[in-house]
Amino acid sequence: FNQGEEGTSWYIILKGTVNVVIYGKGVVCTLQEGDDFGKLALVNDAPRAASIVLREDNCQFLRVDKEDFNRILCVRHSLSHNNLHSES
Repeated sequence: FNQGEEGTSWYIILKGTVNVVIYGKGVVCTLQEGDDFGKLALVNDAPRAASIVLREDNCQFLRVDKEDFNRILCVRHSLSHNNLHSES
């Protein structure tokens, strides 16, 4: 995806590496298998803060759309809330 675009998905890298690029700064970091990207735009409901550029052709990702991402957050929040109450 590109910096400034609407955030519609969260990604987890299953295979390969990508560069995180910010306009005016260039490559700010490289992400690899097991890393994730894209969640800030979903959490903050803001445009993408950086672009993602593949470093190789055979990259594979797990893509979680915004609706499913929000469900995951709700379930996680609910579980954390329940754990706090059960420890009291």
